[in-house]
Amino acid sequence: MLFRSDIINCSWGSSSKSEAEHEILNAAISFGSAIVAAAGNDNMNTSYYPAGYKGVMSVAAVDTSDTKAYFSNYNRTVDVSSPGTEILSTVPDSTYSYMDGTSMATPIAAGVASMVKLMFPNYNYLQIIEHIKATAISIDAKNPQYSGNLGTGRVDAYAAVSNEDVRSVTLNNYSYTDTNNDGVLDIGETIEISCEFLNVLKPVKNARVKARSMSLFKPQFIVSEVELGDLQTNDLKIPKDKFSFVVPENIPIDYTMDIEFFVTDDNGFCGRELVPFVFRPSYRTMDANNISVTFNSIGNIGFNDYSNNEQGKGFIYGNSQNLLFEGALMIGVSPYKISNVARGSNQSYKDLSFSTDNIFILKNPGNEAELEGMANFNDLSFLDGIGVDIKQTVYQFNEDGKKDFIICVYDIHNKSDNDFDSLFVGLFFDWDIGPSGANNQANFDDEYYFGYVQNVQIDTIPLAGVKMLDRKSVV
Repeated sequence: MLFRSDIINCSWGSSSKSEAEHEILNAAISFGSAIVAAAGNDNMNTSYYPAGYKGVMSVAAVDTSDTKAYFSNYNRTVDVSSPGTEILSTVPDSTYSYMDGTSMATPIAAGVASMVKLMFPNYNYLQIIEHIKATAISIDAKNPQYSGNLGTGRVDAYAAVSNEDVRSVTLNNYSYTDTNNDGVLDIGETIEISCEFLNVLKPVKNARVKARSMSLFKPQFIVSEVELGDLQTNDLKIPKDKFSFVVPENIPIDYTMDIEFFVTDDNGFCGRELVPFVFRPSYRTMDANNISVTFNSIGNIGFNDYSNNEQGKGFIYGNSQNLLFEGALMIGVSPYKISNVARGSNQSYKDLSFSTDNIFILKNPGNEAELEGMANFNDLSFLDGIGVDIKQTVYQFNEDGKKDFIICVYDIHNKSDNDFDSLFVGLFFDWDIGPSGANNQANFDDEYYFGYVQNVQIDTIPLAGVKMLDRKSVV
């Protein structure tokens, strides 16, 4: 027998995504459950999971004065805030204690969600979440430095259960184009954004949407406001006009800018969505054969922003899910002197030994292959660096028999004043062959001298292997 819960509280999480976790949550959402999850207690501007997944209500914590709790995470993925300090809770040994945390704030928000479901039994999961967001009390004035990163406000139980005339228009989907249609948002380009909006709650009349950004580097909007018109409950609408702006000239590399879509109608505020756009990305995805894989400009493979892993596509073979959680170049001269961009002792962050002023560039066609990628970086500014300069070249072929691999070449120059009798170079990979890497097994082929990882229970998922080549095998 299958049981479904209308409201699910998740007072737990991690800064890392999990495909298996995401699939389970999507299944629960498809059954109609509203999931409420903690935003995390690291006092960081970061996504936290499962709270950060689409369709989950992410809850930050505030104190008794409605200011952000000192420990609470904050981020554009946060939906609402809730009291999370000195919360009386049950503890082991049949007693009570006062506790702090977003794990304390989340059950309060989940309790409000339960009351909303009781008052509005026909609501679906999204309507429950949007009703709570729309009736929350704005706390931006008390938290100006966190504006837009603590959700729509602090949950208000009374307003949530007593207000029947609640409106909420959400950004259901969007796409964008740039001047040269390469998908890279670069200096001076004109960006056009096409949006689809969903009216979740009560009908709205004469709705309109204004796009804006509070970024330090202001986009030059050409079209900043579009008309939506009248929408009934659950209406989807794509405005005939597109938003457009010009990328500012002084924007830095890998700059993430939030574009806010602010929705109003004749009766006032109807919704707000923050969408992140990455400008002048230092990473590119190579997809000239059966493999789609992202490289950045400092030695990472798969993603540019470990551990959020939102900038890049990872490593995809054919129509597979992403197979790679982390890939990184490592160079060392001893166990105590290593330059790398792999995760450090704190698993949530990567080391940043390498730096560059350049962007990973693609050449299509390349000199030797269908597609070639190039980057130059070094560890010269790293305090404990070895003192090396690296030229990276990636080759991707598309001829028969060469469609299932890529080749990475690293030319490493010693720029230091030291002579080394040995230099060790390796690639660190954390493969996830199948859901969250469960049932993965690493092996080594003694005949062909390469390492590989496979899922020992799901034989339909591809395996991934890595082999050291000599220069004659490359050119």
